[in-house]
Amino acid sequence: MDETMEKVKFIERRLLFADDLKNLCRDKKLYMMGDEECLGKMLDKCKKSNITTEDIIEIAKDIHIYSRLPEGMEFTDLCSEIAGISHSFFERIIID
Repeated sequence: MDETMEKVKFIERRLLFADDLKNLCRDKKLYMMGDEECLGKMLDKCKKSNITTEDIIEIAKDIHIYSRLPEGMEFTDLCSEIAGISHSFFERIIID
């Protein structure tokens, strides 16, 4: 390994944009039983600088509460749909 690489750490970050999540819900006909206030609170969960697996599950639970999932869609499918619209990237961090 290159000596400089020993002083570098890489981390993965995941972002989820509220517009993408709102479009997913609209396109899949989800969140049809929630009002604007509830929808706004759910979309606020996208404001984090790093969306974790646990965050995706929490968002999916929120969507599930206010939705009738399409036939054949399981909760895990919903989680995968949310993960699929997220944006992952890697950052290099220099270790002192």
